[in-house]
Amino acid sequence: MSEITLIASGKGGVGKSTVSALLGLSLAQSGKKVLIVELDAGLRCLDIMLGVSDRAVFDLSDVAAGRCAPRDAIVCGDFSENLFVAVAPNDPSFRFDNLGLAAFLKKLYGFFDFVLIDAPAGLGDQVKFAASLCNRALIIVTPDSISVRDGAKVSQLLRQQSVTCQHLLINKVNTEDPKKNGISDFDRIMDAVGIPLIGVICDDKVHCRALSEGKLSVDRGQIFEIFEAIAKRFLGNRVSLLII
Repeated sequence: MSEITLIASGKGGVGKSTVSALLGLSLAQSGKKVLIVELDAGLRCLDIMLGVSDRAVFDLSDVAAGRCAPRDAIVCGDFSENLFVAVAPNDPSFRFDNLGLAAFLKKLYGFFDFVLIDAPAGLGDQVKFAASLCNRALIIVTPDSISVRDGAKVSQLLRQQSVTCQHLLINKVNTEDPKKNGISDFDRIMDAVGIPLIGVICDDKVHCRALSEGKLSVDRGQIFEIFEAIAKRFLGNRVSLLII
């Protein structure tokens, strides 16, 4: 059975899709078969990030409407034969109801080791539906008061949905000059959100820009070292927190 993880945040723009793509890639490179399900209708981006824009013929709305089988909406990304994506619809009004999302995921059990659900930001019904189907969650925040406060609200919502296995990931951290972060004390962020820390990601604009253009170069740069360590911690290995 696949392990289903919700990638969530309270505030938009914190890098959920970037985290989904790079964590998925790191898990795939470790030999795991990974599917990323993009739920942010009208704001799809993973097709570009993973280099499948020309091959993503069907999206989740086609599955929901019965226009294609679930497998037809799943596309293998360019960067690993183990990494797949099901992209969100372009129609911003689309909503996957709980039964529809459950039926879609049920058909995938056994085909993938991990399913990462890239959820919309906030506390809406799509997040609640997805949370009810997940084994665990990663909550993404940036080191500022608004994002951290909103992350705490999401964590509380997920606990109400019985998602008790949660981890915190702090993104877009200025590691060269920590004083430029709104909150530079990671312990303070952990205490505010109330969940354990799984990773700290530097503000790597070069790789993030390349990813947003579908031109990611899979090298041994800092961002990949960080996500390799996060993936190992995600898999339950005892690996020190890597902050570069």
